[in-house]
Amino acid sequence: MRAAKGDPVVREIKDPQTGRITERQTPTVVLAEQPPASPTSASAKWQEAKGRLLSLKGQIDAELQSLEDVRRMCLQLAQVYHDVAQEEAAITALIARRSTVVADLDRCRANLDDARAKHGRRIGVKVRMRGENGSPSMLLSSAPLILHYAN
Repeated sequence: MRAAKGDPVVREIKDPQTGRITERQTPTVVLAEQPPASPTSASAKWQEAKGRLLSLKGQIDAELQSLEDVRRMCLQLAQVYHDVAQEEAAITALIARRSTVVADLDRCRANLDDARAKHGRRIGVKVRMRGENGSPSMLLSSAPLILHYAN
């Protein structure tokens, strides 16, 4: 940690018999990390590393937001699939009922045609009973002629 802060880090090697310092070495791990030489350069490197970290955090947050948006769309898609399945079931039911509805329609049309024909026959009888202009007096006035020709 001292090396990262910019302070010198030296390990002292002592002679076991005399107890005197024989050598001073920088640990290999410190040499491999290439620490800053001074506290000023350590602060500059820290600010640079902090900037990279914040930039990376921003990218990760953006990616997480994108994934969250996809997750929400997937939830909506599941609801859409459910709705489509319901509508398809309704369509299938309507298709199954179509033949009965067509048969009912044909029956109703036939009944309508029969009713029209009966109504037409009734109107024809009434017109014949009333005469051409619809007055019963014409029919009554021609009664003697009808009886004459009938005999």
